Amino acid sequence: MNRAPYVFRRGKSWVFRFRETVNDGGQLKSVQRARPLCAATMSKKAARKLALAEVQALGKSRPSKPELVVTLGQFVTGVYQPFVEANKRAATAQGYTDMWDRHCAQRKSISGALLKDVKTAAVYSWLCEIAATDKNRNSEPLKKRTLQHIKAFLSGVFKLAKNHGYINGENPVRDATVPPAPDGAETYAYSIAEITAMLAVLPEPARTMVATAAFTGLRRSELQGLLWEGYGNGELRVMRSVVEGNVQECKTRASRAAVPLLPSLARVLDAHRERDQGPVSGPIFRTSIATALDPNNTLNRQILPVLNRCATCKRPEDEHTANVAHEYQRDESLPRWRGWHAFRRGLGTNLYALGVNEKTVQAILRHADVGTTMTYYVKSLSGDSVRAMAALDNILCSTCALDSSVTADMQTQ
Repeated sequence: MNRAPYVFRRGKSWVFRFRETVNDGGQLKSVQRARPLCAATMSKKAARKLALAEVQALGKSRPSKPELVVTLGQFVTGVYQPFVEANKRAATAQGYTDMWDRHCAQRKSISGALLKDVKTAAVYSWLCEIAATDKNRNSEPLKKRTLQHIKAFLSGVFKLAKNHGYINGENPVRDATVPPAPDGAETYAYSIAEITAMLAVLPEPARTMVATAAFTGLRRSELQGLLWEGYGNGELRVMRSVVEGNVQECKTRASRAAVPLLPSLARVLDAHRERDQGPVSGPIFRTSIATALDPNNTLNRQILPVLNRCATCKRPEDEHTANVAHEYQRDESLPRWRGWHAFRRGLGTNLYALGVNEKTVQAILRHADVGTTMTYYVKSLSGDSVRAMAALDNILCSTCALDSSVTADMQTQ
């Protein structure tokens, strides 16, 4: 039989006192709590009934085992982070750790909160505080998407806590509102004109790597992970990805789907294999010692020196020394580098503008959710870009024909 907790008057309120067992840094302790109950205008007998109901509700809300009564910080470092490291990609786990360290760990209101006691109102106040005080790596206020990521991270923490029996009831993060914040800069999608301008000036293997990124929509890590074993029958099978030198499985089952190849891109890859002495296995883009070639190394060694050349002397910017008679001015006839992912956005944008339905674009980009495709990978296009995309295969075909004629001329000399 439940016994009514001790109730006493404090000012104009009735307060009830109770004890509970908590985990204090790994040590289980019995602590005394006091909590305001109701206005003192109510009788003490009625207040005791309310107190009994409160204690019963507390018993239902807290974990059945006192060792599960932990702070949010203890749960994140002791349970959540090891779980993520064991079950997620290394880059994903590192991103979650960075987010916790930068925005949550040093705030006692967050890291010190008892996991079982966190309510939606507290989560909302955390997000408001983070939005008001934290800065990004450019010392600017956090953008809306960053706050959305922080909310999603916290929701994942509480979802795991619920599944492991640390909390009962609803996830308190789910209904928390993200406070107002500035929108981030618009992401970029390469146009066909920009891609063809790159292909016209880049050396190999940068040229083939850019063509593959532009006309398959592969992520940078997937480009590095491409294997000849996955090439053939008019498609590329994405068998793995390489992140910071670590070979990993692809993000989702959708990411592991085969990528259809334009016939002209297949010919570009065939020519690349022939130049590389015809390997039948191993990385499609490889170093001199046959390891996977990092696209960012290709970017720094081959792409940026070409795209950032001087308009006057055509020298790369880093070779434009002080003793040159003119000042360096970038050749604006060449496209600016906007990142590897801009090829992926460009493919989604151009396909959709050509009338390809959104589900097909989703399948080609291998997204698990069509909402991701339409929200982040389809940009508005000018009529010129649409017409240029319609000539995509012809562009690549003419490039292949040029390569073939040059090779034939060299063989006859």
